[in-house]
Amino acid sequence: MKFENQVRNSNYRKMTIIIAGIVMVLFIVFKVLTISAITAHYEGNKLVFKGNSYKEYYAQYDASDKKIGFSHFPLDGIYALENDSTYNYLYVTNFTSQYLYIKEGTAISTSGDVTMALINYHTNEAITSREDIELILSLEKQTGETFLNEDIPKFNNNVPHNSTIYYCYNNCPVSEYRAGTIWYVEGKWVYFSIRDSNKSVAIADKGVVITDGDIVNKLKHIFDDVYKSANE
Repeated sequence: MKFENQVRNSNYRKMTIIIAGIVMVLFIVFKVLTISAITAHYEGNKLVFKGNSYKEYYAQYDASDKKIGFSHFPLDGIYALENDSTYNYLYVTNFTSQYLYIKEGTAISTSGDVTMALINYHTNEAITSREDIELILSLEKQTGETFLNEDIPKFNNNVPHNSTIYYCYNNCPVSEYRAGTIWYVEGKWVYFSIRDSNKSVAIADKGVVITDGDIVNKLKHIFDDVYKSANE
């Protein structure tokens, strides 16, 4: 019995050494791959990527899954934006957060031709079809029945569903311009423009009910997530 215990202990020690060796090899391989994958680093609050400095910025954008690099530990992933091949705008993500960075010297267009709209239900979605953009822009011109913000039934079972709309100008993939919100409430599409309101407000005091049948049908397509969730 004593001999069997010695053999068993000896085998256990050998197995422990083997496992420890495998873990060490895997750790070294991971470190080598990690170091070779790093393409960016931080200098203070700036991100340096391929020799260019980027500053953190708060604005709206359409995220992508196009990973173009890593920073140092804890290995933040660096991604390009959808609809941007210039790499003037990047976003960095780790396990808990996501941040937008803009190359120094790059400006965000805030006027001109609206070349993309971002609609936000839970996450941003880019609208690039010229026809759909024109329809969204036409919401600003709608007139008719007024729907007051205070009449939105926020605290009953008929909670309305909405999407925020942002304008992107002159092929810039990033937006600072919140144009308004489109709501589906009580079976109606209601547009609340904040063009003439304080941009810091969540929603304008009053909106307009969209009654044009053609526009209503197209809204169901563009804002399908809002429409589907409201009819579940």
